[in-house]
Amino acid sequence: MIRGGPADFEVPPEWERVGQPEALEWWEARHREYDGFEAVGYAGAGEAYNTWLYRLRAHLFRRHVAPLVGPGSSVLDVASGTGFYLELWREAGAGRVVGSDVSPSAVERLRRRFPDIEIERFDLAGLAIDLAQGQFQLVSAFDVLFHLIDDESYRRALGNLAKLVQPGGTLVISENLRRHGPRRFASVQVNREEGEILAGLEEAGFELVERRPMFVLMNAPASGGGRLLHAWWRRVHELLVSRRRAGSVLGPALYPFELAALRLARRAPSTELLICRRTATRS
Repeated sequence: MIRGGPADFEVPPEWERVGQPEALEWWEARHREYDGFEAVGYAGAGEAYNTWLYRLRAHLFRRHVAPLVGPGSSVLDVASGTGFYLELWREAGAGRVVGSDVSPSAVERLRRRFPDIEIERFDLAGLAIDLAQGQFQLVSAFDVLFHLIDDESYRRALGNLAKLVQPGGTLVISENLRRHGPRRFASVQVNREEGEILAGLEEAGFELVERRPMFVLMNAPASGGGRLLHAWWRRVHELLVSRRRAGSVLGPALYPFELAALRLARRAPSTELLICRRTATRS
């Protein structure tokens, strides 16, 4: 638990018993139980607060990602979940949009919700790629990489992403680039060190083009931040998980302050948006 800051974080021993197979089962259970943002968002915060977190994601997508879409662009969205980013890619004008998820329940729901979009069951960290390789000008993998528990799965996922993006194409991901604090941040979340992530992207054949903070005040400071920020988030977290309606108040109250903080922040204490270009040949 985070008490005053990163140094006070204690990793519960039961977290260490959760590996990649258990994490996949956890996500499938979430998708069976929930069908809204609570299935894919901040666990325990409730649908209302997660709605505001996704409103922030939409704001950042429209500002920084949508301009990447050209006429007829082909897009693959990895770990589509509820279909949030599928709608944004269509709104941006992508010509072909393909969705995917590892959860059978999520895939079934997505196919019902988006009958006009190709939805595939796809494990990003799998040993084999069932999707056509090198077909996509744009590939997005939002809020998925830090949920890959073991490092071998992580490296394989980056390699798989490189196979899916056309040379010269674009990869858009969100990641927690940890500068200090615990590596194991939750039972199904591992925050890798900043240099490790950037080196992994380069090794897979990606060049970092743009890096933007996604959250400062409204999400767990998983990547860094000082004692005051950690103490602040501990209090917010306690309110969200203990009072059912807290998210309905905290979300709209914090939203304008988060937008202001994002304009000022150069590096986020939480998740960041990374836009990468696929080099012509893998390094």
